[in-house]
Parts: sequence; C-alpha cells; structure tokens
Amino acid sequence: MGRRVRPARGPVQRRRAGADGHGGTAGTGEDLTALAAQAPTGRPAAPEEIAEGITFLASEAASFVQGAVLPVDGGRVTV
Repeated sequence: MGRRVRPARGPVQRRRAGADGHGGTAGTGEDLTALAAQAPTGRPAAPEEIAEGITFLASEAASFVQGAVLPVDGGRVTV
C-alpha cells in the first residue's frame, strides 16, 4: 500500500517592493527574525529541522499516520 504525501509548505511571506516597484529581498532577514521572535523557539528553523519532519512523515515510523498536518513551526501555531 502506498502513501500519498503533499509537499511541505513554509509560511507565506510578502516581499517589500523595491525602488523599482518589484519585490525585493532586502528586508527579508529582518522580517524573518521579527516573525520568528513571536514563536516560542524565538528563532527561524534550520533547513535540517524542516527536513526531519518531512523525513518522519515519509518513513515507515509514520505508517499509521493518516490525514494529519504536522506543523514544524517552532510552536508558532500554538501561540
């Protein structure tokens, strides 16, 4: 029996418009830090931390997990 997995998705972030009116990344670092500070962990996730959640759901250890959402967000969903 196979497993159907939806892709992981991080938080949606809006980019600030640059001087030319297009999205830019100049403020992303500060915005991410401010957003992460609101979570109980107080910091952004490392890529490895996100990957561990995905790896668990794709593993045999999660073979009985059905129709669940696993928030890997540093506790933000609980705040």
